[in-house]
Amino acid sequence: CSSSSGTASTTSASASPIDRRYSDRTSASVVPLSVDQNHQPLTGLPDVIDPVGIDGTTQPEFAGTPLIELSGINTDVNVNGLTLLSGGCTVRGLAINRFSRDGIRIEGGGTNVIAGNYLGLAPDGTTARGNSQAGVSINRSARNRIGGPGAAERNIISGGNLTGVI
Repeated sequence: CSSSSGTASTTSASASPIDRRYSDRTSASVVPLSVDQNHQPLTGLPDVIDPVGIDGTTQPEFAGTPLIELSGINTDVNVNGLTLLSGGCTVRGLAINRFSRDGIRIEGGGTNVIAGNYLGLAPDGTTARGNSQAGVSINRSARNRIGGPGAAERNIISGGNLTGVI
C-alpha cells in the first residue's frame, strides 16, 4: 500500500493502525484497523494511490454496524475523509464523518467498491455527523460500485451539505 504524502497525525499518544499503515509503506493489501477506535487525524490522510482494502467488517466484534470511526472533527478545511486515486480499492464497514469536504472522494482509477459504510453518521447509525460536501464524490472514474443489493452492502449516507453520491 502506498500513499502520496506523509504520515497522518492523531490525538492519541501512540500512532493508530491507520497512521502505521501509511508510515510503514508496506505492500499489504488490507489496512489493519483496531476495534472500538475513533480515529481523529489532525490533517488529511494521504491519498490512496495503490489498490487497497480497508475493511472494518473483519473485526471479531463486528455485528452489522461500523465499529471504526474516521472523524474529520480535528482537521482543517478542504479535507476529504479518504481520497482514492487508485482503482481496485474497497472501503467497507466504516463510519466516516465530519470532514470539511467529501467523506470519500474517488478520482481516476475505477472499479472501486464502497459498501456497508455510514457516511455522515456516527457508528450508532442515528447521530448526524455530516461531511460538509458529498458522502461519496466520483470524478473521472468508471465502473465503481457504491453499495449493493444486500443489506450488508448498503451505505447509509446522511447529513452532508450536498448530495449523497455525486
